[in-house]
Amino acid sequence: MIRYTAFCKIVEYGSFTKAAEALGYTQAAVSQMIRSLESEYKLTLMTRTRTGVHLTPEGEILYPYIQKTVASARALQDKAREIIAMDAGEIRIGAVSSVSQHLLPQMIQKFGQTYPHICFRLYESDYTTMGDWLRSGYVDFCFADLTAMHGFHTILLAKDYFMAVLPEDHPLTHNSVVPLSALGSEPMIAAEEGNVSTVLSSLSSIGIKPNVQYIAHDDNTILALVEQGLGFSILPAMVLDKTNYRFKALPTSPVIERHIGIVYQEMEQMPLASQQFLHYLTESPKDYITGHYRYVSE
Repeated sequence: MIRYTAFCKIVEYGSFTKAAEALGYTQAAVSQMIRSLESEYKLTLMTRTRTGVHLTPEGEILYPYIQKTVASARALQDKAREIIAMDAGEIRIGAVSSVSQHLLPQMIQKFGQTYPHICFRLYESDYTTMGDWLRSGYVDFCFADLTAMHGFHTILLAKDYFMAVLPEDHPLTHNSVVPLSALGSEPMIAAEEGNVSTVLSSLSSIGIKPNVQYIAHDDNTILALVEQGLGFSILPAMVLDKTNYRFKALPTSPVIERHIGIVYQEMEQMPLASQQFLHYLTESPKDYITGHYRYVSE
């Protein structure tokens, strides 16, 4: 199994050296593991170039299967540990940055009071990548806008409203509400959300084709661009709770909202620690859902 784990680590880090450091092996030992794997399957799975390690076409085909094998082995190891009073275990979570920054810390802190030895691994990305992570078993579950994730089981936790984020000297800052139609031709700074964008889809549904001139993954980068007057953005209220950037945030007309929740494949296939964490989240959501967004019980 260590050969499969080494293979996945090399792909994750793009480097034999970094993978060896993460696993606590020498680079020579990790290289031998990959040679052994390639010899067993009689295939070349990886190539090294000046820009790093790359999968061969054969490696690309086998990688998802190897990921699932590693995930299953990890689940088996965790299950054995969890039987001993959940004294150990690992929870792997995918999330959009707004949730990982504004909701997850409170969730983890409260859960950790009861289960202090559980390890959390947090991965941020867009909705498309998170879907791939769920299907491969790379993460146990994700926090996302449920309207952007399809083909999975979901649990609704909260609703969050999007706000128009404007430079401080924008003429619409004197309004109490910003008509989205008034922003149609202005430069927009859009958030990278993968193949499905809640904001862009909502704008399209009301006949607005925004003038997107910048796309950024990180919310703080977007706010910095708005502060410099490079354009406007439309961001979840959750993102705007804690920030030092200078801008004006106003409600939009029509309203755009997102449904924040948990997305997963099959509950019984998760490690017990992950199942217990989700049970806690759904039993006491009012402990950590506060602010502009709101808990929903339906």
